[in-house]
Amino acid sequence: MRLVLFLLVIPILSAYPFGDRKSLLKTYLQGFALLITVFAGMYIPALIICAKAADISFSSFSGAFSVAVMLLSVYGVLVLMQDVREKDSAEFTAKRQAFLAWFKKDTAVKLVCIIFILFQAIRLVFLEPYEYLDEKTYISLINDILSTDVLYGTYSDTGALYDGIGNAIPKYLLAPWYPFLAYLCHIGGVHPLILGKTILPVVMLLLSYASLYFFGRTIIGDDEKSGKLYVYMLIVAVLLELMLPDNDQSVAALVYTMWGKNLSAAIAVPMIFVTFTEKNVKKAPLWLFIFSTMGCAGSASCMAVIPLEGAMLLAAELIVRLGSKDKEKSAGILPVFVRTICILIPPLIEAGLYFYFSSGGLLA
Repeated sequence: MRLVLFLLVIPILSAYPFGDRKSLLKTYLQGFALLITVFAGMYIPALIICAKAADISFSSFSGAFSVAVMLLSVYGVLVLMQDVREKDSAEFTAKRQAFLAWFKKDTAVKLVCIIFILFQAIRLVFLEPYEYLDEKTYISLINDILSTDVLYGTYSDTGALYDGIGNAIPKYLLAPWYPFLAYLCHIGGVHPLILGKTILPVVMLLLSYASLYFFGRTIIGDDEKSGKLYVYMLIVAVLLELMLPDNDQSVAALVYTMWGKNLSAAIAVPMIFVTFTEKNVKKAPLWLFIFSTMGCAGSASCMAVIPLEGAMLLAAELIVRLGSKDKEKSAGILPVFVRTICILIPPLIEAGLYFYFSSGGLLA
């Protein structure tokens, strides 16, 4: 029950004061990214302490993170209650009627799309055969943290860090996603294999398709005016399904939900694009930083991928603004650079930590 509450309710409450309150789905996405960012912000200092001083109890670390999550959630509840008091019943009625009107339009396409994605969730949980591949490595990492109750151990003779698969490898050491999964197992009392094959696939499928939905809405346009967005979603779902099982890398979002690269490629990278290109979005630099951190938490490859994405977005935005005859568009270039810097900070920090651990002899 605690695990379900953490995965489905806590993200919404945590992001509600800071996120997009007009869209529950986007708030959920932002909340999940916020939780991983907070976890990463606590994990990196703890990792340095493990390397420099002493082992850190994973139970103590989990308790500290739980306190941070509780504070965010309580603040979210307070803000939500304030909004409820300030808004009258007529406004809630208008929102309910708007939702019903949205659902009645292009209902057939929407239902087919939803049913197809539900089929994929059912297949993932009940019908997909378990394949080890890299998941064996991730389960070993998580199991070692849970069984030893130590975030990362150190060799007594060299002081080098080690994990569940032997000498600590930088790409795993600097990926908080796997200790985050260990935290989920810890609060839920479940084995990593059960988490990875029953609960996590549904959550990651929801997050992946939500991210692709907002990406499609950015590219195609407002879904209220056209049913093209849901045709796009259906095409994406069918294409991903048809790729099984020939190319496991391209369908990580559908099968290998425990992989950190899925978190980065299927969720964080599209949401960086969506947030960067949206106009007049409050706190956009904050959310760019958070989604960039989320990507880096999943895979060390984001040290290269996210800066490249940031550079391409900056170049495209500058070309549009500087080439426009509209003075309003050509003005205000500074916020574009601020957004780009917020994208670049997390991968630059990760790159610095990579060289710090490698050159300092902290990895055997």
